[in-house]
Amino acid sequence: MLVWFVLGLGSLAFVIWDSITNSPTSWVQRVAWILVVVYTGVVGLVLYLLACRRPFPGAHDAFTRPVWKQGVNSEMHCLAGDATGIVVAAAIVPVFGLANGWDVTIEYLAGFICGLFIFQALMMVGMYDGNYFKAVRKTFFSETVSMNMVMAGMIPTMVVLTSFWPESESPLNPAFWFRMGLATIVGGVIAFPVNWWLVANHLKHGCMTLPGKDAPAPCLGHCSMECETLSPAQAKPEPAMAMNMDMPHEGHMHEGHIKNMPMHDDSMGQMHHSESHSDEMHGGDMHSGHSAGGHEGHHMMMRELPLPIATAWVVATFVVLLLAIYITNLYEESSVYWCDHVGPAIDLNTERRPAIRRLNIATGERRTWDMPQQVGSFAFRTAGGLVAGVNSGFCTVDLEHNRLEPLVDPEPDKPHHRLNDGKIDRRGRYWCGSMNTQLKGSDAHLYRLDPDHTCHKVAEDFSFVCSNGIAFDPEDTRMYFGDTAGGMIYVFDFDLDEGRISNRRVFFSLVDRKPAIVDGATVDTEGYYWCALNLGGKILRIDPRGRLDREIDMPIPSPTCVTFGGDNYETLYVTSQQAFVTPEQMAKHPQPGSLFAIHGLGARGMPEPKFAG
Repeated sequence: MLVWFVLGLGSLAFVIWDSITNSPTSWVQRVAWILVVVYTGVVGLVLYLLACRRPFPGAHDAFTRPVWKQGVNSEMHCLAGDATGIVVAAAIVPVFGLANGWDVTIEYLAGFICGLFIFQALMMVGMYDGNYFKAVRKTFFSETVSMNMVMAGMIPTMVVLTSFWPESESPLNPAFWFRMGLATIVGGVIAFPVNWWLVANHLKHGCMTLPGKDAPAPCLGHCSMECETLSPAQAKPEPAMAMNMDMPHEGHMHEGHIKNMPMHDDSMGQMHHSESHSDEMHGGDMHSGHSAGGHEGHHMMMRELPLPIATAWVVATFVVLLLAIYITNLYEESSVYWCDHVGPAIDLNTERRPAIRRLNIATGERRTWDMPQQVGSFAFRTAGGLVAGVNSGFCTVDLEHNRLEPLVDPEPDKPHHRLNDGKIDRRGRYWCGSMNTQLKGSDAHLYRLDPDHTCHKVAEDFSFVCSNGIAFDPEDTRMYFGDTAGGMIYVFDFDLDEGRISNRRVFFSLVDRKPAIVDGATVDTEGYYWCALNLGGKILRIDPRGRLDREIDMPIPSPTCVTFGGDNYETLYVTSQQAFVTPEQMAKHPQPGSLFAIHGLGARGMPEPKFAG
């Protein structure tokens, strides 16, 4: 990653210098290339050298004439605008913790607005007599189909790489910019074919050399058509260029519009006035917009497809985009994360460390991040990475470097305590209870970590040995809490806006089920409470009134936590522990420590909120 950024800075410096000293293109195109190199680094530099950089004065026209180079230059406007909008939105949207597709929608709109209203319309406004809104209208089709293909490449790449680098969600982390750079490259590759097609069919501009800016080098005998006007006596006959060009209202030619384009006299017979008063330029061998620049009032406009065909293209690219989002959503929902505690193991020769683990349900891929402390609970952050409750209190987690960054220790005077079970409410606050690791003394408490990283003890008169089973109901009016040692599940009234709990009362008693204890829990969309019955080998579902709805027998004695996931959150995932399992239990139940998935429950969970700090 360091090499990537070093090469990227060098590439950016060169492109900026060359744009100022050597480029005969418009300022919009130069800015577009600079931004593309900001995101794509040395890859963008290579494309710039191959497709846009003038090799010597007077040679830009000829160098950029091939259609594939025109397609690359045309795409840079779209890619720069779209990627800029997406990057800005991706940096801001996570702060608000949006879900259910709103994050992708905002990123799409930001990219579309930036691409259309800045890089496309501003580039073409001169071609439409300075009429900005006409330029917007005329470039809407090309921007839409191009943007859809860029997004079809960027979104899957962003999501897949986030699963490998959770910390890359934060724009303050270098991994964010590395991830966005790779996503921009993939988006550019996916969008190139449609941009090539648009340019080849004169539906989108290519690389525009500004008139008079590509001055020939002395004594080289080279001249760009834009930079020299020949008198009739100087002009030599050239082969006719077949064109079908719509002209202004009266069918006449303004002086200077094609004065740099020598023709045979009979070539005028191939140029006619459109009866339909169109802004189009039809057919011909001329690569679109290349020699006119569009900035001097030229009336060489792009073609327009018939509305039904244009609509079909837009719909088709939206189908591709939505299919990419759908497939990506399946991948995104297929990974389960959990924390692995350390305790007595069956195999005493196996080294065990605290860890956070991940299983990709779709591919079976597993990954483990060893942790320097015991992780009681964790959650994803809107700023990227994780937040966790560990031995030393609240901290952020850098998975790639197995590093914990302390935030606050709510119980620094209790060395035998650590934080245990926790949940995030829908305002992005982290509720987490502590526990006495010696399992004695009711001096543990419940805490709330706010997004500004301030920590508050809640329910001052409520203490316990070990916290578990924290969950919030769908209406955000209740918070559930499991007193593990006491054998009780309590419910509090919950004020979401104020972040307060009150009116603690017994919700469900497990006293008659001892030694079974309540462990991790969740709530479904109907408000039913699901909890793991550790040492009881069961999963319980309890209705909002505190009545047992169903019991699910597990093939292991110690399920530890439950959460919904998968398609529509209809699969219940269950973790289990191997610690404290006797050899006799192991012989009878050989799967402790495994992850289980329960299907067909007829219940659906909800996505877990992210910590807003």
